[in-house]
Amino acid sequence: MLKIRNVEMESLNMNRGHLFKIKPKNDHCFKQYKVEHVIEQSDDEFINTARSIIESRISDSEYTAEMFVRDMNTSKTVLYNKFSRIVGQSPKEFIRNVRLQHATHLLKYNDMKIWEIANEVGFCDAAYFTRVFKKKIGESPTLYRRKHIDA
Repeated sequence: MLKIRNVEMESLNMNRGHLFKIKPKNDHCFKQYKVEHVIEQSDDEFINTARSIIESRISDSEYTAEMFVRDMNTSKTVLYNKFSRIVGQSPKEFIRNVRLQHATHLLKYNDMKIWEIANEVGFCDAAYFTRVFKKKIGESPTLYRRKHIDA
């Protein structure tokens, strides 16, 4: 629990991560407090929780944004707004990016075939995985692997 002396928080909505107002009890003894840092730390915890949930279901190609909303115990609107504010992505994009980050790791450190990696990270169609990977990373999975194995 956050305790701040001589400060009265009139409105704090932690679900949306917005701090609306901090009011000193006595203006002459008011000191500036770093409340923003507490909110950022909460955002980091939120993203870490989201990432762990996705990673626990990484190979499930049927795992949808709606299921993710349920797993995060929040509403679709709150989750979308929070992701937009924190990472500038929708939950669906975030899920896809976590999958692709995991794929880059597998391509570097594993000798699995591309279609096996696609399945491992939740893409049931290897051609679609290759298109999405190339669009996000800037090169095909095969070329990415060659560059990073030789490096």
